[in-house]
Amino acid sequence: MNMTNSKTRSRNQSILYLMSLVAFFASLNQNIYTPLIPSIKEYFHINGLAVNSTVSLFIILTAIIQLIMAPYLDRTKTGHILVGSLVLVALASLGCALSQGFYAFLFFRCLQAIGAASLPLIAVITIMGETPEGKQGEAMGTYQMFLSIAPAAAPVLGGIIGARYEFHGVFWFLAGLSLLFLFLNVRRRNTTVKKEKLHQSLRYLDLMRDPVVFVILSLSLVVFLVYMAILVFLPELLADRFHIGLKWIGFLYVPVTGSIVAGSYLFKR
Repeated sequence: MNMTNSKTRSRNQSILYLMSLVAFFASLNQNIYTPLIPSIKEYFHINGLAVNSTVSLFIILTAIIQLIMAPYLDRTKTGHILVGSLVLVALASLGCALSQGFYAFLFFRCLQAIGAASLPLIAVITIMGETPEGKQGEAMGTYQMFLSIAPAAAPVLGGIIGARYEFHGVFWFLAGLSLLFLFLNVRRRNTTVKKEKLHQSLRYLDLMRDPVVFVILSLSLVVFLVYMAILVFLPELLADRFHIGLKWIGFLYVPVTGSIVAGSYLFKR
């Protein structure tokens, strides 16, 4: 009996860490290339508004796809959707890496957003469905830690890769990670997840009717807008005015994004 319980705990832990890494990867897709915005602007000979649209459209599409997919994921198995999403991210990342024109790059960037959008939702559904009662708060704390580390790690990683291989190298890296997660998830048996307890949690519009939730989400929106302004405009400021290289631009995101990690850790405590 103890051996069975031990195997179950081990399996639950492996699912928790794998799904947390999948959510981490989704956030990585969004933030990893922001230090390279000056490089992309120069490569495609475009203005700041055009290059910033590659960041804005990614976020807008992510929000739209999550609103559409949340009720659907609540009623169906997530395994096939997870595989399809990872395949789409891999193909879109390859498209971004090989694009010779800006509009082709923008198109594949939008496809990348569509593929990555469902990954955090699938991760939450799987973790909550596979975690025993009474352990879900701890599991979600672990999940949130992985999710909050991504904005801190992504710009640093993007700066290091971009300094050596330009922005193409970043998207080759994302394509390789997509295939790795695809392999790991195909190996994992797709189990039936208990979703009845998630039915209300995924109804965003219902939640918005609660005045407390509305205020919290509105404050979150303001914080997010400030963060995205820093994320988008910091690379150009550092590159054009202070002539700082791509590698160091990534490291200069650490104070901002590191505070997000610290805040998540303190909240969990």
